[in-house]
Amino acid sequence: RPDSPPGQATSGGALLIAAHGDCGGEGGDVLANELARRVRLSRCYDEVAVGFMRGTPPIEDVALHLTRGRIRIYPLFMSDGYYAQEAIPQRLGIEHGVDAMGRTITVDTPLGLNPGLPGLLGSAVAQAASSAGLETSQANLLLVAHGSRNSGKSAEAAASIHDGLAATGLFATTRLAFLEQEPLFPQALKAWTTSHCVSTGSSGASPQA
Repeated sequence: RPDSPPGQATSGGALLIAAHGDCGGEGGDVLANELARRVRLSRCYDEVAVGFMRGTPPIEDVALHLTRGRIRIYPLFMSDGYYAQEAIPQRLGIEHGVDAMGRTITVDTPLGLNPGLPGLLGSAVAQAASSAGLETSQANLLLVAHGSRNSGKSAEAAASIHDGLAATGLFATTRLAFLEQEPLFPQALKAWTTSHCVSTGSSGASPQA
């Protein structure tokens, strides 16, 4: 949402945004850091930090320097798969809601499972289509997700987002393709015979698109 003046501060403990990390890419982890900046403006938490699973700074180093006794972890991932269910708890030593330093931990539902996400994506893609001179009712939407060869959680989350986008009725048809599992994106795009196709991205590991 747009920036707004800081509101009344609350006794909110700490928020740790857990993201995948760009691993040396050009993205600069912009999404995670911009989210943290906006949350800080809200003053809902006493501390707001970002830690990465495969980037710098590592999530465990960031958690070590948080001073509050209550920490809320927000997985900036598109599915409730390996990173959210296993990697984050393992690396922070979380057992029964308490981390290795004895602090109370709450792990949120990942971004990709937010029920409001399909509507937001639909609005964003509709705006992109309009800017390109396309009538959304005459355009087809191809949702491209990362997918995973190791877990079905990624595909399940992508399918749920796809179904939510289809339910908006904004586009003539909607389809789903993956980068790492069937149906693969190149083949899906090639098979599409219509001349109007708007493509958007969704990552099964983290929201990098």
